[in-house]
Amino acid sequence: MVILLLVVVWLIALVPLALRKFSEWQVSASVAQFRYRTRAMGRACPASIQAANPEVSVRERRAALDPAEQARRRRLEREHASARAARRRRTLTVLSATLGGTFVLGAIPALRGLWDVSLAVFLLTTGYVALLIRFQQSAIAAAAASERAEKVVPIGRRFDHGEAGDSPYGASGVGALPPARPAFVLVDVRA
Repeated sequence: MVILLLVVVWLIALVPLALRKFSEWQVSASVAQFRYRTRAMGRACPASIQAANPEVSVRERRAALDPAEQARRRRLEREHASARAARRRRTLTVLSATLGGTFVLGAIPALRGLWDVSLAVFLLTTGYVALLIRFQQSAIAAAAASERAEKVVPIGRRFDHGEAGDSPYGASGVGALPPARPAFVLVDVRA
């Protein structure tokens, strides 16, 4: 009875602290997730990020449009992606080998305790595979969002030509050539 009372007291004392730490972690995780997604968007389509940010220098805009710079960035991105994939394969291989080894060695009567370790490694491996699946799904979603951002034009900007110098036909107004109509335009109706 005394032990149950002590457990209840500890729960009353520690649960609010744990909930507060969890809420603080969620806030910092959402900030980190926002920064990660912003960097990913910047890597996926740097021209749109620079257009939205007027503080970006002209030299940085020219570098973003430079084909050699874009090729270098794509090469670095591929190298980083292949390094990540190799690291994940190595980790999965080590977890799988550890799982198999502890399971087989646990069959020896003197080493039956390894089956407990095998269970823990199995849970760890399952969690890691679930995490890899989530990473893959988020990468696919980011690629789809990036492709959508490049190809879909909001209906409000479809006929907006902005300044006179922005139009490919020169000044807009009386005597100006009408804008060319593309064969088709993808329209985002949610914008």
